[in-house]
Amino acid sequence: MLLRIALQSRSGTVPVVLDGGGGENWVLARDENDLAKLEKLLLDRAAAKANWAAPFTALSAIATRSFAHLSWGREPVPSAIIAVITMALAIIVIWQNYAAAGLAIAAIGAFMASFSAASGRLKSALYGEGELEFFPQKINIMVDVLAIVSLVFVLGLSNFSDAAIPVIVIGLLQLAARDASARAAPFWNDRALHLAAFAICTVYGGLSGALIILGLAALAQCLWLPNLTKDNAGIKGAL
Repeated sequence: MLLRIALQSRSGTVPVVLDGGGGENWVLARDENDLAKLEKLLLDRAAAKANWAAPFTALSAIATRSFAHLSWGREPVPSAIIAVITMALAIIVIWQNYAAAGLAIAAIGAFMASFSAASGRLKSALYGEGELEFFPQKINIMVDVLAIVSLVFVLGLSNFSDAAIPVIVIGLLQLAARDASARAAPFWNDRALHLAAFAICTVYGGLSGALIILGLAALAQCLWLPNLTKDNAGIKGAL
């Protein structure tokens, strides 16, 4: 009926060629299978690609894509709440002198935060909700604050110099992520990976050393690696 009205009113038409270029992007929804195919196509386009330079972030991206067909899989708030609760629980466990276990729990919380950030980016890409673009940044700030608190409690509050190490290291990691290439930046932002490594180091009494080594690596990324990249680019240009 609507088509007849449109034709009778001499509405303009635009021919659609399904056999031309880009035809693989067209899906004719004749039945439920076609609708499922269309849904998969849209989700594959919107979902973030896994970057294994940051293993836990890559796993969260895969998990987000796996649960994207479910309504809660595209909602960042529930997993963000779980992340906050988990990391708060980690601080309590650390306060009870179970440092390694507490950091392991904090790593789980950071992973849930990464899942929440990926869900927010997916929902923003699917529905064009611009306010969700800033959601991952807020999640990352929350995780960094709770990670600092966890590490400070592990190192102890009695010595100011020890308590300052986590603040400095997390700050250097943030700076390194900004200066790194697109492929390397996720590694410096993968706080779940860092906390899991710190938990293992805590078991063997090497948390302070691990923090210092990671901080020095981040400092090298900030100070020298960008300059080396520019120098190499200049040499190639001269040749």
